[in-house]
Amino acid sequence: MRQAPELAENTASGYYLQTSFAPRYEWKTSDNRFMARISAPLHQYYLNYRTASGKLQTDKNYFYADPDLYFSYRVNSAVKLNLNGGLNHALGDILDVLEQPVQLSYRTRQLRAGILTKNRKEYAALQVEYKRPLEFWFAHAGIQYTYHTHNTLSSQWVEPDYIIHSQVASPNSSQTVSSQFSITKQFQPIRTKLTVGGNYTWRKTRSFSRTSGHLIMDKPTPSAAA
Repeated sequence: MRQAPELAENTASGYYLQTSFAPRYEWKTSDNRFMARISAPLHQYYLNYRTASGKLQTDKNYFYADPDLYFSYRVNSAVKLNLNGGLNHALGDILDVLEQPVQLSYRTRQLRAGILTKNRKEYAALQVEYKRPLEFWFAHAGIQYTYHTHNTLSSQWVEPDYIIHSQVASPNSSQTVSSQFSITKQFQPIRTKLTVGGNYTWRKTRSFSRTSGHLIMDKPTPSAAA
């Protein structure tokens, strides 16, 4: 049976090979007050993707290091500090090289950008824990920072018969700073627990078009709960 031309144009084949090496080192003091853990996974990817038309293809090696650091320090019997940070990379798959929409489900289609998707994430977080079990006091506070970079921009639109998820080749990035806290007190005589907490988030995004760049900065969005 002869395949329709439009289907042949949207056919891809290929393979990928992945090699990973993940060294890890952990150290702690004899009294367990301080602990450090360092891991540095190393990844090698070989991607060989091509379309039936031969217009788009990927035949390349990629090397990434994704370090992760974690430190914990107990200040005293009640207070403990946790600090961690690291870096992550992610690559797309064979569907990235297709030029026409792909049917994902009965009513969902996806249109990729025609280039291999590459994502990078940097992150850091600091957390403080406070515990007084005998006095029934518990508290937690933390702040996190993340920075994402992507080489494609995602969007979605709805048609009468389909929901279409699309990607375009447009470098973009986002920064997020978030913080939260909670304080809990248990009143054993009346079997009651009271918790007060809140959170705050700030986010900024930036994207570029082929002709010019534009900056979009979201307003900080604080929120609190008790």
